[in-house]
Amino acid sequence: MQERPHIRKGLASAPFDQEGAATRDRELVRDGVLSGYVLGSYSARRLGMTTTGNAGGIQQPHRHQHGRSARCGGFLRRLDTGLLVTELMGQGVNGVTGDYSRGASGFWVEHGAIGTRCTRSPLPAT
Repeated sequence: MQERPHIRKGLASAPFDQEGAATRDRELVRDGVLSGYVLGSYSARRLGMTTTGNAGGIQQPHRHQHGRSARCGGFLRRLDTGLLVTELMGQGVNGVTGDYSRGASGFWVEHGAIGTRCTRSPLPAT
């Protein structure tokens, strides 16, 4: 999964985030492994890191599979059963303990097909 915030006329393209920090192209997930954080200035300060230009969320995310954009249907078939997250809510990073928990909205996927809409689902990290 990659973030491409500078695509001309892209729906979520932006040269800067909601705090005015510059956005940049970067890889978020590679071969199923998280390769970058998504941080605004508050979370970055709490973690002793620098902002990634993501206050307000990810700008123009892209999924790639074997060098080509993955179609939604193929992605859902590979997912089979799970939560397709479309929105994250809350400021859920505790800089002291490292605990992370946010709310999520999206759709529950069963057998590769979108089913029930899910709202305000807790999304904890353990």
